[in-house]
Amino acid sequence: MPRLSRLVRLAGPIVFAQIAFFGMNTTDTIVAGQLGADVLAGVALGGTMLMIGMTFLLGFGLAVSPGVAHRIGEQREAAEIGRFSASALRLMVVLWTLWGVLLWLFPPLVLDQLSLEPAVRDGAVSYLRALSLGTPFLGVFFALRNTLEGLGHSRPVMWIGFTALLLNIPLDLALMSGWGPLPALGALGCGLATALVQMWLAAAMVWLFWRDPRFVPYQPRGAWQPEAGREVLQQGFPIGAALASETALFATGGLLMTRFGTETIGASQIALNFTGMMFMIALGLGQAVAVLIGQAAGARQAAAVRRIGALGYQSMCVLSGLIALLLLSMPSPIVALYTDDAAVAAIAVSFLRIAGVFHLVDALQALGSGMLRGLKDTAFVMQATTFAYWGVGGAAFIWLFHFKASGAQAVWWVYCAALAAAAALLGIRFAWQVRRLPARYQESQT
Repeated sequence: MPRLSRLVRLAGPIVFAQIAFFGMNTTDTIVAGQLGADVLAGVALGGTMLMIGMTFLLGFGLAVSPGVAHRIGEQREAAEIGRFSASALRLMVVLWTLWGVLLWLFPPLVLDQLSLEPAVRDGAVSYLRALSLGTPFLGVFFALRNTLEGLGHSRPVMWIGFTALLLNIPLDLALMSGWGPLPALGALGCGLATALVQMWLAAAMVWLFWRDPRFVPYQPRGAWQPEAGREVLQQGFPIGAALASETALFATGGLLMTRFGTETIGASQIALNFTGMMFMIALGLGQAVAVLIGQAAGARQAAAVRRIGALGYQSMCVLSGLIALLLLSMPSPIVALYTDDAAVAAIAVSFLRIAGVFHLVDALQALGSGMLRGLKDTAFVMQATTFAYWGVGGAAFIWLFHFKASGAQAVWWVYCAALAAAAALLGIRFAWQVRRLPARYQESQT
């Protein structure tokens, strides 16, 4: 099946790249944990504050790949695609730089309102201020990365991701723990290591577009195009808002977990970490489907859009079904990889059994979101996910914990309900859009 092979060739490297990027966060956590509870807490707290804005800004990057894919399908000239990419690049650098300024200025004001030990507070501030030095480079990386994926080339992103992971490990050890003449900088060292890796990611992407013959024709060059900037803003804002809404749902659930004790918090973190790694597969497949649908939509091939969507659902159901089966049938061996604490392990096993359902619906909502991104129907993605996460999930949290005494497992069932609602709404919307495509394309040609 050539279409399946094309999907695998595009999705496979994206999956491995996402796993590499996820692995960098894991490395940070492991090294910070070896340096003591204060360093770990500072890095964790800083990371939580970082994700508030980062998930929102990721939406603008994800808007670039469908824009490029549509232009590929429309058989636009390479130079024109390069001008679109150049405008997206400028916009992304400005947005990420502004976020870096906020990371430098505002964390002390926020953290001073919390009851924190001075070491934890200072560690979080140092981590975020050091990390802010690399945020402009993240703007470069995400703009060019999504341009590559929109062109249908995901393998270079995979190799760059793995080199970044390999670079992150010694930098963490050297700057956080201290090597030779280098002092142990703790949380500050973690932020500096991350900023240096971000600089490398940007430099590697720039090198590809200026040295690799495959991508030189698509170099991001040319004057600012207001229409391109508007497109990225209009498509990216809803995507970013949807991602931020999902992040807020999990943050709320994490806060509710604190009422059940330390063991429950740790158990939930184990379950979230493992399912997060598995989610990288769904995320990569969803992004690949978004690119292929974008190219088919740009070429006005309604039948191809329908076939790619069907293939995406078939592939996602098979892969996610296998992962769900793994979570349901082998929770104890998975938990044993994380902890030997019997109390924590017992709770984590109960969460992972629920996570079998959680992963399946989470994967399907990621696919639905990707397919609608490919059609540039991002406003509905924002509306549907906001309703699902807060109309369904938020209402369920309020009902469970204010009107009914519930255990910690109820938090995970709320996650499942919210994600299932999102998956259903996005899937129905895609089916409706596919039915309308032939008439829309015919109308545009008359």
